[in-house]
Amino acid sequence: MINEYFDKRHEKFHEYMQASSICYMLQQNGFEAVLAGGCVRDMLNNVEFSDIDIATNATPDEVINSLSIFETKKVGEAFGVVLVRTGGYEYEIATFRQDFGKSDGRHPESVKFCSMEEDAKRRDFTINAVFYDPVNDKHYDFVNGIADIKSHTLRFVGNAKERLEEDYLRALRYIRFRCKGYFVCKDEMDIVNESLSVVKEKISKERIILELKKIFSINSFSMIYAFIDKKSITNLIPVFFPDVEALKGVEQHSFYHPEGDAYVHTILVWNHLNMKNRSFLCQIAGLFHDTGKAYCSRQENGRIISHGHEKKSTEIVEQWMKEYKFSNDDIEYVKGIVSNHMKFHQRGMSDATLRKLMVKPFFDDLVCHIEADVACGSKNFDVIDEYKSRIEKLKENQLPDKLFTGKDLIALGIKPSEKFGLIIKEMFDAQLNGEFNSKEEAVDYFLANGKKHGIELFEMKEKTNERA
Repeated sequence: MINEYFDKRHEKFHEYMQASSICYMLQQNGFEAVLAGGCVRDMLNNVEFSDIDIATNATPDEVINSLSIFETKKVGEAFGVVLVRTGGYEYEIATFRQDFGKSDGRHPESVKFCSMEEDAKRRDFTINAVFYDPVNDKHYDFVNGIADIKSHTLRFVGNAKERLEEDYLRALRYIRFRCKGYFVCKDEMDIVNESLSVVKEKISKERIILELKKIFSINSFSMIYAFIDKKSITNLIPVFFPDVEALKGVEQHSFYHPEGDAYVHTILVWNHLNMKNRSFLCQIAGLFHDTGKAYCSRQENGRIISHGHEKKSTEIVEQWMKEYKFSNDDIEYVKGIVSNHMKFHQRGMSDATLRKLMVKPFFDDLVCHIEADVACGSKNFDVIDEYKSRIEKLKENQLPDKLFTGKDLIALGIKPSEKFGLIIKEMFDAQLNGEFNSKEEAVDYFLANGKKHGIELFEMKEKTNERA
């Protein structure tokens, strides 16, 4: 198995061999030492592992003494975990343990070092409870995990409710494996669905987002199917995305959205973005881009319209991201996509507006979002294709320097005020739209159009004439 597994994974072989040498050194000192968890599961599945964890019956101090030639550090002393750095790799070596108590729904009240079998029985899923001894090429399976790995079946170790009460984050991990296409038991899936409201209550918002990122990164239709399959993951969207759930039954104009209501459209857009391997933030924008329709949609002259829904959607996603403690930069990124997504559904955007959008960090995700929006609705790409053609042409010409600045306003005798920023912005828009091409033309254009800013231009014209 090992030779076949690493035949096309040469870069991971060195990491594996270094871990094997650690196990060998611990065994030479009289201890059990095995690979544990995800790396064993992935090797049996012929999937590339992300990292390697090691489990042993040696205590943390015994691990450190046995591996004195390496850099070692206790990182989870209460749980018997030692971090080892060697050969450019890092490994967590955990002492076999049992967990006792359910203090906060995330961490045990106490732990006790134990045997390999007892350690296996306190783990979350059977597929993660198989050990492998790389020195002697031997698997240890106390929970029928190998059979579940081979049949792609997801099961809790022992009682599902008890495993969740020990650590409610396991509910989101269970969903992640379900989204990867693992077969599940309906009874266990029901227990997981019922536990999600407790997850939201007991698990930190930051930790929930980390798990959601892993779910969103799967990039497989089985993920989206798991959400829309009524017999599978029924509570994740209602609990964590209630504004998306509220789109169920929100009707849309059938000409632009023959696919169904706003909820169906949203799930399809999310699926499109997920399958395109777009970023987590882009997928969040996809989920929230039409949430405002629950508030803005109405019948008018026999048609369903949702004017201004993008503004309401932007407010909704901002509030949600603040609740889940996203950074300000991430919030602005998603708001940029949601607030601007309707601009590409109709012609008429000026080059100035388009140029300014093109320099925004979210622009590439915005374009991909519009394509998903159209692909999951009317499927009429005429307008977005025209914009994409204009974008390519504009990319050939970078934004020019401003021909009209605050210094020009002061030179015209205008005292600095809060209006300066707006004036300079609108003058730059006019420049990008080709209204003037030189400093002199810019001043003339301002003198001819400045009244809309409430500026008395007669005196400025007189001063200009005097200078001439």
